[in-house]
Amino acid sequence: MSKQRGFSLYAIAFWIALASFAGLLFVKFMPIYADQFYLNGFFEDVIEESYAEDFGKNELLTRIQRRMQINNLDNIDLKDVTKFDGEQIIVEYTVQTHIIYNIDAVVSFSKTYNWNPN
Repeated sequence: MSKQRGFSLYAIAFWIALASFAGLLFVKFMPIYADQFYLNGFFEDVIEESYAEDFGKNELLTRIQRRMQINNLDNIDLKDVTKFDGEQIIVEYTVQTHIIYNIDAVVSFSKTYNWNPN
C-alpha cells in the first residue's frame, strides 16, 4: 500500500482563501499608509524650508496643502487634523475603510513635529 502525500482539496482551498484575504487587506490598507507616508514627507520638507525662508504657520499650511493637491491627497482636510501647540505641530486623524460586507477598519495616525517659526 502506498502512502498518499500532498495537499487535500480543503487545504488548497484554505490557502487560496487566506492569500486572497491577505491580498484584499493589502489593497485596502496600502493607499491609506501611502497617504500617511507622503503627508509625513510633506511636513518634514516644508518645516525644513520654513527654517531657510522664515515663514509662518499660514504659509506652512498653504505649502503643505498645495503639495497635497499636486499628489492627489484629497481625502485629508489639513485644517481639521493639524493643531499648533507652541513649538510643536500635532497631526492626528483617522481613516475608515470598508473591508467586506459589514466589516470596516479604522486606522488612526498621530505624529508630532517640532517647529520653531522664529
